Amino acid sequence: MRAELRARQYAALSQFAPQERHELAAQLHRLAGIIGETVPGAAGSAPGKV
Repeated sequence: MRAELRARQYAALSQFAPQERHELAAQLHRLAGIIGETVPGAAGSAPGKV
């Protein structure tokens, strides 16, 4: 199942130019950080942290 998922991801990402893939990765990384900041108990969201 993982091999099939990877193949589908590769096929989808191959539709993007290298620069577009780089920009997409950067934005997804940013989104993951924002989501991580809103999850209780996640790194960077400890109670009392300023």
